[in-house]
Amino acid sequence: MSDIIREELINLLANYCGVDKNKITSSITLKSLGIDSLAGIELVILIEDIFNIKLNNYYLKLDMTFEDLYLLISEEVKKNGSIT
Repeated sequence: MSDIIREELINLLANYCGVDKNKITSSITLKSLGIDSLAGIELVILIEDIFNIKLNNYYLKLDMTFEDLYLLISEEVKKNGSIT
């Protein structure tokens, strides 16, 4: 399941940010992908829809790395979500 989550998140970020999937590494930050505070709110909504989870907007910090976001989503999916 974790590989599915990782791939879905990579695809989401690549499409949303308009970047090549290969640019998305574990250590890349949301800010370096071009995500600002407004885009962060939109991204939370997309993540909640795709992974069928509920996140608080404050969880999404611009200095979060891909790995941070992946781990957060993975934990929430384990608790009560599923990939739609």
